[in-house]
Amino acid sequence: MSDNEMPTGWQKADQPDDELTRYNPQPVTEYEHTETNIAIQLIPSDQQTGSTSGESYRINLRSDPEDTAGDIELLTNAADHEAALGVARKFMNTYNDQCVEGDTRLDTIVQEFSKSD
Repeated sequence: MSDNEMPTGWQKADQPDDELTRYNPQPVTEYEHTETNIAIQLIPSDQQTGSTSGESYRINLRSDPEDTAGDIELLTNAADHEAALGVARKFMNTYNDQCVEGDTRLDTIVQEFSKSD
């Protein structure tokens, strides 16, 4: 998934400046929903290596991107960056379909993604 192919309402966020990223050589990629208060983070599992090649990733949900102390919840893990992007895209589309356009609660789809780990 390239940044040009983001699901409707999602955009790549500026690099967060918080404890997750301040002293780590690996950038955290964050995508935020433009109309609601959530973001998806793609984080290399081992941020100390300085390389993303072959690296496994954690996919987190950040409930308040404006608040660096906002709630962060692990959604699932992925084998590499490409797989993490695929999971993120699936979550974004599901969120759009079920929460933004539907009446499903966010915690319901979070539970579904957490079970798929």
